[in-house]
Amino acid sequence: MGLSSNILWHQTGKEGFYGILKSKRLRYSYCLERIIPEFKLKPIAFPMISVSDYPFSEIGNNKWAYGNYCIGFKQSWGVKVGFSPVTYCSYGSRSLQLMNLLLDNALKNDYSRSVALRCITCGASYAFETDEKTGYVTCRKCNRVYQGGEKELIRLNEALIEDEKELLVEEVQKDIEKEFKKMFKNFRIKL
Repeated sequence: MGLSSNILWHQTGKEGFYGILKSKRLRYSYCLERIIPEFKLKPIAFPMISVSDYPFSEIGNNKWAYGNYCIGFKQSWGVKVGFSPVTYCSYGSRSLQLMNLLLDNALKNDYSRSVALRCITCGASYAFETDEKTGYVTCRKCNRVYQGGEKELIRLNEALIEDEKELLVEEVQKDIEKEFKKMFKNFRIKL
């Protein structure tokens, strides 16, 4: 039995399978990957269309993690349009270096953010004063005292902070998607 085949298999669920046949298009999804595990970075969501090059005889033996349907493409076509079977990279490998280069390009933007915490009583921002002795935070506009200090103020502003985090994740994902589109622009793949 060979280790790979000349067919690239895309595994999907029933709905995805019929969607591909109807639209004659593959759609990417986001896959969470940990790039350099020893730095304990949070996983990054990469847009991808997953394909494998298992021999047909092996497909039934593998766990169907992505659905019970698959569609095959000639490997020569897949190479021509820029597909590559799923691969796992060792630390320091050329593949990992290229992936990190892609990330560096996508992450050149400054993604640092600050959130203006608001007083829960009056809604004022940038109106706080901290007592150095007690650590209490007081809103100068309405005189509300936060005895839990900055930690209390942050806890009470969690929804605002979460909204900003969601916007940041969307921005990063869009930038990474743009980098992928640049990589594939010479190919006839619609992402």
